[in-house]
Amino acid sequence: MRKLFFFSFFIFSFSILSALPWTNVTAGSRTSGQYDTAIVKSDSTKTKVYRIYKNYGCPPYNDCLHDYDEALKKAKLDNKPILLYFTGNTCVNCRKMETNIWPDTSIYKRIKNNYIFVSLYVDDQTKLPKDKVTTSKTGNYKIETVGDKWIELEVSVFKNNTQPFYVVSNSNGTVLTQGGYTSTIEEFKKFLDAGKIAFNASSAVAK
Repeated sequence: MRKLFFFSFFIFSFSILSALPWTNVTAGSRTSGQYDTAIVKSDSTKTKVYRIYKNYGCPPYNDCLHDYDEALKKAKLDNKPILLYFTGNTCVNCRKMETNIWPDTSIYKRIKNNYIFVSLYVDDQTKLPKDKVTTSKTGNYKIETVGDKWIELEVSVFKNNTQPFYVVSNSNGTVLTQGGYTSTIEEFKKFLDAGKIAFNASSAVAK
């Protein structure tokens, strides 16, 4: 009976996933091979299905970075602003934006052409090398994982501890603008444009 239940649940889940609209997104195709599993949340009215990216990726931006220091170096080399994205595996609003906002052509072009995009998972459980383990500046605990490192950065430098959280900065780490969740393409477009304008203005002053 138990085996029959799990088999039925698997067939049901698979049928939902197969019907999801984002499996055929054109701006940077998303295929099922890019995902590890699904989160299924039910309430009295509907069932929501969200997928978790494999290997902390960020499709359709498959060339995104996953290290802040590396992003600072590349931003200086390419003379572009950084778009920092603080996220997490269990962040539902992150999945909503990744599914409904990121693939839009106007958003895709802005990020790909104007920014060094870096995705930082605050719950990445990858262990840091022993010589990189430190004590938090914001609390009495050790920073032992990659996720610990990124949540420490978000809290201590950018004074925020929620996800999704976006920060636009220059290659010196100076914050140009920042923001959180939005459900509309237009709002996120305005955010990206404001970051680019602020970067251009700061670069002109520096010259």
